[in-house]
Order: sequence, then C-alpha cells, then structure tokens
Amino acid sequence: FHLSILDCDLLTAIPPTIYHLKEKGGQIGISLDGCRNMRRLPAEIGVLENLRYLDIVGCQISPLPWTLGRAPPECKIKSRDSSLLEAIKRAGVEVDEDDTNPNSTRPFQVKVKDLEPYFRNIRGRFAFGVLKFQIISRRAKGEAVDRLYRPGGRKFHE
Repeated sequence: FHLSILDCDLLTAIPPTIYHLKEKGGQIGISLDGCRNMRRLPAEIGVLENLRYLDIVGCQISPLPWTLGRAPPECKIKSRDSSLLEAIKRAGVEVDEDDTNPNSTRPFQVKVKDLEPYFRNIRGRFAFGVLKFQIISRRAKGEAVDRLYRPGGRKFHE
C-alpha cells in the first residue's frame, strides 16, 4: 500500500488515525513530498509495523516523533529539512549527503536503525519535559495549599 500526497500546502498534519493503515497488510510507503506546511507527524506512525518508506522531502518536520523509532529497522526516511539534518547529526548519526555545497538542499536518506541515537535523544528530552512538568505542578500545588491555609486564607482557622 502506498499513500502519496504531493505538493499539498493545505496539509499541516496527518491525523492520528494513520495507524489504520496497518490493517491493510503488506508493505506501506508514505510520500508527503512537497507538503511545505506539514509540521508534525502523529506519534501513531510508530505502530506501522510494515512501514518501509517515509518521504518527507519538502516538509518542515522536526523533530521526528520518537515513536518512529519503533518502525522496522530497514524503513527508509527521506528528507531535505536542514534543521532535522542538524538534529540527526548532533545525535551522532552519520548521514550521507552532498558535502561539496554547504547550502545544498539535496535530499538525504537514512534508515530507522541508524537513527537510534537520535530517537534516544528525543525520548530523553520528552522524559525530562514530563519530569519538569511534574515538579512544577507539585510546586504550584504546594504554593496554592500554603496560600489557602496561611493567615487570611479561605481555609485558615484559629
């Protein structure tokens, strides 16, 4: 099965129901070439066990969802996004690209199995964000309780 949406500037995101493609069976290829306003992929894309190809050339998707790391190791991801390329390189992943022109917009291709350090980095930042949110939430709850029970607060009793 191949889903191909080309040069659609109205498309900004794929719905989470994309996981229904796995019911089709067989190999799955997704091409979103030229969808310039596409900003994110749903986390559910990681459940597509038969995903073999994801073409996001011309999209502005960065970061990739960490769940994409669950896709088959041989799944190929093709992109041209320079910020995504830089994030992948910062994670220590070697990418074959055109080094002769530093301003090259030549597409690069990488397999999911080679992106493990990148996805590890994304998962780590996600987990840190959740932990930070929990700490801030607990602190805010504690401050709210303090305000209620301090002299002058609504629940203050002498």
